[in-house]
Amino acid sequence: MGKAPFVASKLSANAQKFLYACAFWAVAADEKVESEEQNWLIDQFGPDGATSSLDQYSTLESQSFLNAFDDLARSLSTEERSQVFPQLETWLTSCVGDDVEDGSEEGVAIRKILNRLGIRDGEPGQRSSIPAQSSVEPGKKDGNLHSHAGASGIEERLLEGHTEEVVRVDVSPDGKQVLSGSLDGEAKLWDLASGEEIRSYTGHDMGVTCLAFVPDGRRFLTGDALGSLRLWDASSEKLIWKWDKKKQGGFTSLDVSRDGKFIITASDTGLVRLHSLDKGLELKLINQKVHGALHGIALSPEGKRFVAGSDDRCVRLWDIRKGSDPKVLEGHESGVLDVRFSPDGRQVLSASRDNTLKLWDASNGACVMTFEGHSFSVYGAAFSPDGCCVVSGSWDHTVRIWDVKTGKETLKFESIEGRFTGVAFHPDFRHVLAAGSDKTVHVVTLL
Repeated sequence: MGKAPFVASKLSANAQKFLYACAFWAVAADEKVESEEQNWLIDQFGPDGATSSLDQYSTLESQSFLNAFDDLARSLSTEERSQVFPQLETWLTSCVGDDVEDGSEEGVAIRKILNRLGIRDGEPGQRSSIPAQSSVEPGKKDGNLHSHAGASGIEERLLEGHTEEVVRVDVSPDGKQVLSGSLDGEAKLWDLASGEEIRSYTGHDMGVTCLAFVPDGRRFLTGDALGSLRLWDASSEKLIWKWDKKKQGGFTSLDVSRDGKFIITASDTGLVRLHSLDKGLELKLINQKVHGALHGIALSPEGKRFVAGSDDRCVRLWDIRKGSDPKVLEGHESGVLDVRFSPDGRQVLSASRDNTLKLWDASNGACVMTFEGHSFSVYGAAFSPDGCCVVSGSWDHTVRIWDVKTGKETLKFESIEGRFTGVAFHPDFRHVLAAGSDKTVHVVTLL
């Protein structure tokens, strides 16, 4: 073990809690805590501090773990950050051994931590992904609406029923139904016109982290943080099939080909899988562990390419048939959290922890536009059906709409109660749906 540049127990309680989460993430990356690592934790935090919080971090890299990690990082004061961040990489390396290799599980975990915090060379980047505190100004309130001054849109209703944060949302192809997935482990189907819950789908052992309607609108898919993938009948509560590999990472994103023949999934361990839709059989596996967790994946309209965003700040554009040598799109300053193809397949949209979205030329990989304005990580993004606008959802408590040609923000909605992750445009162009941390789906009508 290496010599640590500071002792955690001598810092503030806030800093100790944050550093414990960092240390546990690093030392448990290989799914075990060696005796030397345990002794190092005791030296740093004391006998009680080294074990008291193990339970709350037992499900490593789950959405609940990442949420807790982000909350701890956000609670640090400016002074605490100045004490910790410049030497964090050295401190983490000392806990797993100075000879840790970049490609090892511990080395990858350390890189994930630094990327999540937006740290480069010991200093937070210009757009650090976790600010010390929220910079959101409360908006004007009108009933259930919290709107930005001058915004030409209203929040029509909140779809309420989940008991934990809603993280993903989708709209049926006919626009009549809304599908939501939550950390409570349930997916819910809603009638958009009435706002009533049609039915709830249970069975996942952890939070539903990704979902999508099948193009026929009669079925839908859900994936969870443990690695379970399921196909459901939308007209009943019938489970058509499930696929489980719970020790190979949780699902973070999925997409369905337009012809309804296959599915593509991304995991928090960097694995990409292709599955048949009819039976869920695994057709292809692409190992991308070296690039860290994958958070977004999308198929091109013709189904021959896919794009993925990862913790290493890169977007990668793949040819499905080759399965190797992807085109690497570089430019983000922190991890990429969501990706989408434009409706015509000519452009790629990415959302990042660096608080921005980027628009890329899918033919040559050039960045053609950067959308700036969010003050916190952008977790969700989607194109409008005609590709002229994009919508984004952020942890800065806002949903924003942007003009693709000019890059200018055209609408901004604020919610005092909730931060936003997954977003979707309705086929009628008039509605935007956003998954909220306030346990609701926000339905916004554009005027």
